[in-house]
Amino acid sequence: VIDATEWSSPSVNEPVGFHKIAKYIIFPGVHQPGATQECEFNKAAWDKISARDQHLIELAGELRTFRAWRNHAYNDLFAYRRMAKGGNTMLRLEQSFIDAAQKAGNEWADKQIEGNAWFKKALNHQRKFQHDMSVYSKMRSGPGTRTAIGDVLK
Repeated sequence: VIDATEWSSPSVNEPVGFHKIAKYIIFPGVHQPGATQECEFNKAAWDKISARDQHLIELAGELRTFRAWRNHAYNDLFAYRRMAKGGNTMLRLEQSFIDAAQKAGNEWADKQIEGNAWFKKALNHQRKFQHDMSVYSKMRSGPGTRTAIGDVLK
């Protein structure tokens, strides 16, 4: 028996049984803020595929990613409720801890860009996207969204 766990999301943790061996469920996960879904092609092989088929493959990838995200988020809601009703104590990490983890991650990433132009380009692109989405998130946080999340999960 362990005191607490933060492994994945509720719908992934539940079938594994973490909620049965840990009283406390900690969220949000700070070690894995997102998952990568990819389908890789050899560039020469990709170039041989018609533009139409390339487009269809890209659309299939977008649809698969959307469905995976949607299903995962939906299943998480019900797993969270079952865990809470089953006697687990849900603990939200303190914002100061989340901020410290983000700061440490950013400091590590900043060190990686030294002498690595590709990483620097990718990191700058990622950070711009994160900034842009944080602005969007603040703009769209109305009734029924983040401001009401505590009530939604009950």
